[in-house]
Amino acid sequence: SKLKTKINKNNINNFIVINSKSDQEFSDILLKHFSKKNNFFFLNLANKIFFDPFLNTHKKKIINFHPSYLPEHKGLNAFEKAYKTDLKSGASVHFINKKIDGGKIILRKRYLIDRNKSFKFNRHKIFEIQFKQFCKIVESI
Repeated sequence: SKLKTKINKNNINNFIVINSKSDQEFSDILLKHFSKKNNFFFLNLANKIFFDPFLNTHKKKIINFHPSYLPEHKGLNAFEKAYKTDLKSGASVHFINKKIDGGKIILRKRYLIDRNKSFKFNRHKIFEIQFKQFCKIVESI
């Protein structure tokens, strides 16, 4: 995939955590695997809340790619909420902090939902925006 190519080209270490029982366990697994403070973390489709000491150790290093124009539609199923209620959505990149989708916004792009197209088409457009945002962030680090 294009994303995997970009990750490999930029020598980005990647690690996938599957089947953690709780958000705290997820944070603990990441802290054990990434104890150095110089790591950046890129999240997409994340459904976990981060806790200390992982969150505190990696302050302003955990970056989330969120499928809505923050601060609109925070939390899970953000694009679905926007699609059902609005004519506009977007994609945002922000630092993770203790508030759900409440960290400092790094990038955002507005997207006007095309009601003549399917949900799947519109959601794919958000993925395309997120991929471009990922490339821009990686190149700036």
